[in-house]
Parts: sequence; structure tokens; C-alpha cells
Amino acid sequence: MRKKIAVFTAVWNADYLYPFLQGLKQGALERNADLYIFNSYGDSEREYEAFTSGEYNIFLLPELSQFDGILIAANNVGVEPWLARLREEISRLGIPCVGVEQPDGMEYSIGVDNYRAMRAVVEHLVVNRKCRVLNYVGGPRDNGENILRKSAFLDVLKQYDLPCDLRRVRDYSFLTTDGIQAYQDFKELGLERPDAVVCANDNMAIGYLSGAEADGLSAPVDFLITGFDNTKQAQQYFPRVTSVDRGRKELGRSSLLFIDDLIEKRECPRQWYVPFHLALGESSGDRAENGWDGTFRRELYNINTRNDQTRRHLKHMRTALLGRKSPEEFAEIVSRFAPLLGMDRFVMAVESKKIVENSPIDRLFFGSYDGEAIRIEASGASGIIPQQWLREDGECHSYLSSPCHCNGKKFGYYVTIDNLEVIRENLLSEWMLAVDNAMENLRQNLNLQIMNRKLNELYRRDSMTGLYNRFALKEMGEELLRRNREQRRSTLVIFVDMDCLKKANDVFGHDIGDLALKTIADAMRQVCDGRMELAIRYGGDEFLLLGSYPGEAETKQIMMDVEQTISALGMERKLPFPLSASTGCARIDADAPENLEYHIRQADQRMYQRKMEKRKTRESASS
Repeated sequence: MRKKIAVFTAVWNADYLYPFLQGLKQGALERNADLYIFNSYGDSEREYEAFTSGEYNIFLLPELSQFDGILIAANNVGVEPWLARLREEISRLGIPCVGVEQPDGMEYSIGVDNYRAMRAVVEHLVVNRKCRVLNYVGGPRDNGENILRKSAFLDVLKQYDLPCDLRRVRDYSFLTTDGIQAYQDFKELGLERPDAVVCANDNMAIGYLSGAEADGLSAPVDFLITGFDNTKQAQQYFPRVTSVDRGRKELGRSSLLFIDDLIEKRECPRQWYVPFHLALGESSGDRAENGWDGTFRRELYNINTRNDQTRRHLKHMRTALLGRKSPEEFAEIVSRFAPLLGMDRFVMAVESKKIVENSPIDRLFFGSYDGEAIRIEASGASGIIPQQWLREDGECHSYLSSPCHCNGKKFGYYVTIDNLEVIRENLLSEWMLAVDNAMENLRQNLNLQIMNRKLNELYRRDSMTGLYNRFALKEMGEELLRRNREQRRSTLVIFVDMDCLKKANDVFGHDIGDLALKTIADAMRQVCDGRMELAIRYGGDEFLLLGSYPGEAETKQIMMDVEQTISALGMERKLPFPLSASTGCARIDADAPENLEYHIRQADQRMYQRKMEKRKTRESASS
């Protein structure tokens, strides 16, 4: 039986992550394992805290007890609070776990030896390039990798008896803008220009070069500079940045073998170091290895072509998603475009109640699998993806999950199956951002529709009785009449008027009068249910019932039921006077030319006749 390995990743550079995932896949094939990758694009900037929270929320998605082993390959700045929660749960469950390039807080870890790698960089500058004055541009002060790299820098200076001016050693946050800021900071200190600048990563090295270029300075002419990570940007920059290649693909493969050894209870070291390679470039005065040769140029051409195609599809998808009015339309468009973007096996899970509060389903799954569109509605717990997407075919599979969210609102997640290519060049990130924004627009539109319906309902309801009002009569009554005329049916109007409301108000007060009106409304609702379509407060003590004409006998029965139910409810609620009402009706034939108001007046006149008859009866009885 294949093992299930959970992998938690936080992307700071897609070029870094992709070969790592390739290596993981290779190791999974060797050790017969399925990969469940939970990937995020968190940002260290505080102003993007809502976005980052939405990204790292993917770490809370899986039920960890389902996995045989766990790899944590997330060393972004700002991710630590999320990892602490993750490590606590892993420890509680006792699941084998390996930290990838993050030894802090991990019993087992794997990665490049940051200290030895940085020593190699600095010694190359000191021994081979004869540098004597060096600046250090570091990452966050408390970051484990930065601590080791800075220690290596300082130890080399001490070993070779070079001046160590701590003003030349500064910590930042691994960003390109930090490199620009570092150049300005050193410049403002008024120190002698260094022979070399050692940066804790490639981003800051490129930023430093950019800052210097604005002053007309460049490497290797005016100073030497190095980075760390050997990113694609550093390789493509001119001058190419000398850096440390971490051997990312081998790191991925070794990580899988490491966690598998732990699962199988083989003897393992606490710390597994993978080989690194010093990738020389013009920035340190060296001849760049593997420069702009044919292979590199072809790869760059293919990347640009693929990006252009993907962004064209993204543009059309964004346009198609505009103005979608339902989750079903949204799902159809996303499922149609996903294969065009290289995602032939794709699932999106939407937490429906986070889109529409009154949604009858908990989670909507939709997507495509090798051209077959699939849509599933689920209630309650249903796993990360439906069972039919989990292939039990004897092969190893990968499930790459990423969060769906916008402006701090969490909508669900995406799963790409057996396609790690989508992680390259951040195209997956661009695609998700387009879908996330469209999902937020859909959520706003759907909830605006609900709010408008609620406001419209309030506009059409009488505030005292809860029955429909005159505004509703004009809209809904006319619609009922039109529909019946189209179907050659007659329409019935029953006019209901409370007896002696003015006297009740004068003798017992308006509160009792209002209670009497509410009682009549409740009686009308009871009688109307299943027999008439609309119960309306026409105004004051006047009410209407409208519906399809049921025949003369049933019409008389409804009118009698209205009067009797009103009297019965009045006694039940112990009103201080006998509650009664008078009724009259009008039949509107399908070919009658008169409008609805005309027939309401006819029903009113017949109600008045009925009221006069009742009054004469009472007067005769009293005399």
C-alpha cells in the first residue's frame, strides 16, 4: 500500500520550489508514496497581513492523522506562528516529521549547511579575489539561516585577520527593496566603499546592484557582490550574481527518502546535509558558468512563450468571469479554462456558506479530470477531495492544494492533480489570484442580490401585520391577474373590512385596536394558506385576499371561513370586545377589460352591502 506524505510549503520563489517538488516526485516514485502538498504564497510585509493569513490558512486544511509522514518546507519570513501550531499538532499525534531547511524547532531536519556554504562564498572573495573590506547584507536578525550565514561571514573575517567593523554588518528582511535600502544605508554612513558585498540571498544582491547603478556604480568594476540561492533571477541578471546553488532537486528527493526512512523506523541522523555548489558569476569578477548558451536561451524562450500563452488565457478567463450570477456559472467557466492553463486534472472546493450565507449545501466541488467535467455537492465532512478523484491505480500521485481567499475572506481551496509544472514562473499564483478576485466579486454580487430581495420584501410588507401592502398589490396583484388571463382563468378578489375599528380605538385605546388588526391578519393568513395566493393589508382596517377563482361554492366558503376565523381568534386572544369583519368579493373573468382597481372597488361595494345587512340585523335584534 502506498504511503501518504503531507508536504507543507511556503513559496518565496517558484524557481526554488519547482525543482524541489520534482525531486520529491522522484523520491515518491522510488519509495511508492503519494504526495499531498499544501502550498502557500505568504508575504512578509505587514501591510499584506490579511492576504498572508489567507494563504497560510491552507496549513489548517488537512486532517494530519491521515498521513504516514510529514515534510515542512516553509521557511518564509512570518510563517513561524503557523508552523508552531502545525508542529504542536504533529507532536501530539506522534507522526514522523522532517523540517526542510529549517532546523529550528524540528527533531529531524534536512538542508544545505548554511554555515559551510557561506564560508565558501566569503573565502572565495577573500582568498581568490583578495578582498579585504567586506559588507554584509543579512536577513531578519532572528532567522536561523541568516544567523548561520552571518556567523560564517564574521568567522572568515576573524580567521584571515580582516577588519570587522560592525557598522558594515546589517540585517534586513530578504527582500529586493532591502538590498536597495542597504546600499543607501552604507552610503549614508560615509564608509569607504567595500571591496565586496556579501548578501544573505539573491534578492538583496540584485537590489543592492540596482541601488548602486543609480549612482553610476556597477559590479565587478567598482565592487564585487554575491548572493545565496542561485535563483533564476540571479542567473538572468547582468552581471550574473555569484551565488550558492542548494541542489534543490536533490534536496527534494533526499527529503522524501529521509521521511520514508523515519516511517520505516530505520536509523537516521538528526540533521541531513545535502551538497551545495558555488555558482560563479560576473558579479564576483569570475567567468559565469553555464551562461547564455543555447540551452539556457531555449529554456528562456520556452518560458516566455508559455507565460504569454497562459496570460492570454487568463485575460479571457477574467473577462468570462465578469458578471457571473451564480456559483454554477462560475464553476462552469473555471472548469473550462483550467485545462487551457495546463490543469487537466483540477478540483476546486468552495465553502458555499462563505459565498452565500443561506446556501443549502456546505461544500461545492467542481473541476475536470482528463476532459470530464465533474460537479459534486457535499454536506458535512467529505475529505479534501471527493473519493472519485483519488486514483487507486497502482501509480504514485501528487495533489497540490492551495488556498482560495480574498481580502481576509476564506472561500475554499484548489487542488491540482499530477501536475507540478503549474508551480513554475508563479503562473499558478496568477491564475489563483484571478479566480480569487472573481470569487469575491461573485460573493458580493450574490449577497447584494439577497440584500436587495430583503429590502424589496420589507418595502412590500406592512410593518404592523406582516401582510403584503399596497406596493406589493400593484406588483404582485397585477402579475397574478396577467398570469390568469394568459391561462384563461378567472381571478377572485375578496375585500375584508373590520367592523367598528373607530369605536374600539375610542373605547379601548389604539393598542387594543392594533392588536385587533394583527388578529385579523393572522386569521387571513390561516385561511389563505393553500387556498388563496395573496393576503394584503389594503389600508387602515381594510384587507384583501387574491387568488384564482375556485368556483362559487368555494368562494362563499372562504368568505365564511374568514369571518368565523376572525371571530374565533378574537375570543381566543381575549379581546375586550367581539371581533368581527365583513367581506365582499368580485370575480374577474379572463377577458374582462377593466383593471384590478376597478374590481377591488366592486368587491368593496359588496363588502359594504354585507356590512349594512349585518348592522340592520344587529339593530333589529336589539329592538
